[in-house]
Amino acid sequence: MVHNHDEDCVTIFALNRSLDESLSMEALVRGFDGLTVKEAHQLRNDDLMAVNTKDTPDAIKPAPLEGLRFGESRYGPSSRRPRGTSSA
Repeated sequence: MVHNHDEDCVTIFALNRSLDESLSMEALVRGFDGLTVKEAHQLRNDDLMAVNTKDTPDAIKPAPLEGLRFGESRYGPSSRRPRGTSSA
């Protein structure tokens, strides 16, 4: 996770090394009131041996990442739930 203070944004990088399973992740980001998802991208190519070269500079390039689900903060902005309590 990278916070760019000048751009007022947070970037999260995730790597799925599996060839046949999707990646499930959850990030708890505190201290950024009003945080929303602006965009999500993936770097990919169906050919696992593909590389970017001088002749093919866009063999692997950013593409929109589809099918993501984003929720709101579980505990609310900047709040903490005491240990031993549930969210239900």
